[in-house]
Amino acid sequence: MIQLELLEKLVAFADCGTLSAASEKLHISQPSLTRSMRQIEEYYDIPLFEHQKNKLTLNEDGIYLVSLSRTLLTQARQLDGDLLRAYQSRHKIAIGSVTLSPLWRLVPLCTSLYEGRMTSAEIDGPESLLTGLKNDLYQLIVLADTQITPEVLAEENLLSITLYEEFLYVCLPKVHPLASRSSLSAKDLDGETFLEATQLGFWSHVHTTLFPNSTFLPQKDRTGYKALIEASSLPCFFSNISLASETIPDSRVVIPLEDEGAHATFLCIFKKEKRKEFRELIQTLTAG
Repeated sequence: MIQLELLEKLVAFADCGTLSAASEKLHISQPSLTRSMRQIEEYYDIPLFEHQKNKLTLNEDGIYLVSLSRTLLTQARQLDGDLLRAYQSRHKIAIGSVTLSPLWRLVPLCTSLYEGRMTSAEIDGPESLLTGLKNDLYQLIVLADTQITPEVLAEENLLSITLYEEFLYVCLPKVHPLASRSSLSAKDLDGETFLEATQLGFWSHVHTTLFPNSTFLPQKDRTGYKALIEASSLPCFFSNISLASETIPDSRVVIPLEDEGAHATFLCIFKKEKRKEFRELIQTLTAG
């Protein structure tokens, strides 16, 4: 059987039109590509090219082979993807989430419950996550309840389990004029500059929606972010979930936001056909 690499070179030649352009695209020398074209022709023992001085073009049979090669290469890539997804579904639990905080619970939980499988996690948008779940790139995804409807869950044969409700707080220095308030609305602080952690996904969008006139200073380094909270007078954000594991500096207070968009219910979503596979996880989540 002919090597797929040779057919890839043939398709590149057909796409580029000349050996020089194709060799540049493939990052190989033109003589090397010429030898590959000769190998293909010798393998099939059929004339595939019109050989002219300093020029090579495909004849009718060569064009037909290019068409067949495109189909074969597409099928080969599909095979690679199918095999990888099958392997991952047996040996890996890939979790996708629209924000970071659900992963703090799901990753260690899956690692504990499924010791023989590697657990990975990443943050992405809702559409990409749903597509990835459908194509088995993820086994579990987390969306806010506002990002998916019962109709979509039913249509796609998906199940959902409520993880928790998350409520947004602002963290202010005690010297801030609004620090004595028991609650605030976003309009009270819109226009101020906020410190903001990265990888917030969903919540980052909420921040910019609630505070359209504010500036946000994203902080990638978690240690540096905590140090800035202690040393800076800039407001920042916490939630009931992050407050459960983090300490607020004595110089600051946290105040809940009363806006409708300042809270979300997060759902763990998976395919119905995976219900038996994730029985232990379902039992743990539903038990609270």
